[in-house]
Amino acid sequence: APRNRWYRSKLEQLVKDRVIFEIGCGSGILACYALELGAKHYYGIDIRSNRISYANQMIKTLGYNNATIWCDDFLRLTAQDFPEPVDILLCEQVGNQYQSDISIQQFWRHANKIFKNPYQSLPDCWTVQAWIYPTLLSNDLPEYQPKKFLNDALLPNGFYDYVQKTAVLHPDRIQTVIELTPNNAEKPVSFDI
Repeated sequence: APRNRWYRSKLEQLVKDRVIFEIGCGSGILACYALELGAKHYYGIDIRSNRISYANQMIKTLGYNNATIWCDDFLRLTAQDFPEPVDILLCEQVGNQYQSDISIQQFWRHANKIFKNPYQSLPDCWTVQAWIYPTLLSNDLPEYQPKKFLNDALLPNGFYDYVQKTAVLHPDRIQTVIELTPNNAEKPVSFDI
């Protein structure tokens, strides 16, 4: 629900009379938001044919006729595959980006090559942060793992609050080590701590 609220609120501000393209349209929920909110046209792609069938059927059932969805790999598309300029790129990539070779960066790189005009991306940034802990050794970590601790009425006054503040190790600082955007997608990903 928080993810859906975030996307809907962003799309409410952006999609009216604009052309939307989504990489990995999945079940079609963002497509339906965009169309419901007045997108001029929605284009979606997914590499899983069962998702395409499902999203196409849903969009037709809901009565939208300004959507084009097809099964393909976005990284194989060319500029000729787009009959009109794309205004907004929906590039939500869930899951472990390291296991997928940081696919969001690959998608932004490719979009920068094939889209004929500047576009706005949602999301427009992918960030990795390092949480720096004081003198924490790897064998110390299990000791500091948060544990389920219920605020029971039988606990002494203030006991629960004190345990909550002290039982979990807090980082000394949080440092952004990677921040990718469509504008810096060409740079290799590397960092030092």
